Amino acid sequence: MTPAPLSFAKREPRTPTLLTPAELAALERLAPALRAPPGPRAGAATGRSPGRGFDLLGLDPLRDGDSADARHIDLAARLRTGVPWLRTFLDDGAGRVLVALDASRSLGPAKLVAARRLAAAQLVVARARHDDARLCVLGEGPRPREPLTASFARLASLTPLAAPPLAPCLAELAAQLRAGDRLLLLTDLADPTPPDTLLAPLGIAARCARISIALLIADTDLHLPDGAARITAPEAPTLSRPREVVVDNDARFAGKVVAWRAAALLAATRAGLLLTTHDGSDLVGATARLWS
Repeated sequence: MTPAPLSFAKREPRTPTLLTPAELAALERLAPALRAPPGPRAGAATGRSPGRGFDLLGLDPLRDGDSADARHIDLAARLRTGVPWLRTFLDDGAGRVLVALDASRSLGPAKLVAARRLAAAQLVVARARHDDARLCVLGEGPRPREPLTASFARLASLTPLAAPPLAPCLAELAAQLRAGDRLLLLTDLADPTPPDTLLAPLGIAARCARISIALLIADTDLHLPDGAARITAPEAPTLSRPREVVVDNDARFAGKVVAWRAAALLAATRAGLLLTTHDGSDLVGATARLWS
C-alpha cells in the first residue's frame, strides 16, 4: 500500500515529508552502492570533496605520522614559513545530479504522487552521496541549488502544470547539461512528437552526461474514460496542431498504449539512454534501476 504523499515531520512541523522513515533508511543504505563505475566519463567534472583530483583545494600542514606523497609538498610555502605544507586536491567528481520532473497535466493524480515520491527518493540518494543535487520541474526553467527541505516542500506542494509541449522542454533540459552531469528524468513522455525525435536532444547530451529516464505508468493508462471515443493530450491547448487518437474500444486503445511504450523504449535504446518504467511501487528498486 502506497503511503500518503503528504505528512509532516515531528521535529520540523512545516517541512513536508514525502517518504516514510523505513524508505529513508533504505535509500541511505542504498546510496553508497550507487557510485558510478570507472569508465570514459569518470572524472569529467570536479567534485566537492577532498580527493585525488587535479584541482587545488588548499594547503595543510604536514604533521608527524602523516603519510603523504612527497610530490605534493609545496616547496614555496615551506621556504616562506619554514615548515612543510602539503597540497590537497578536490576529487574528480561526477558533476551535478539533476532530478527533472515532468508535472504536466497528462500525469493525472496517481502518477503525479508517484513522480513526487520518486523525485524525493533521488534527492535523498544524491545528497547522501554528497552530490550537487538539484530539482528542476520541466517548464519552470533552471533553478539554483537549494536545501533538501526546500526541494521537498516544492515537491509536496506541486500541482499539475499547464506546461509547454514536452519536446521543447526536453531540448532545453539537454542544453543545460554539462560534462559529467547525471540527469534523472521522471516523465510519462506524453507528447505527439515521435519518440525518436522527442529523445534526440537527450541522446546528443548523453555523449558527455549520464541520463536515465523513469517512464511513469499506471493501470489507468490502458483504459479509456467512460464513453470516450476520441482523446487528446491534456496539453493540447498549448499545441499548434494537437493530435487526436481515435479508438472504438478499450482493447484497441490498450494496444496503442503498449505499442507506444515499446516505441519509446526502442527510441531510448537507440539514443543511448537508460529507460525504466515506474508504476509507483518498489520505490527503492526503481531508484536502484535509475542509478544503474
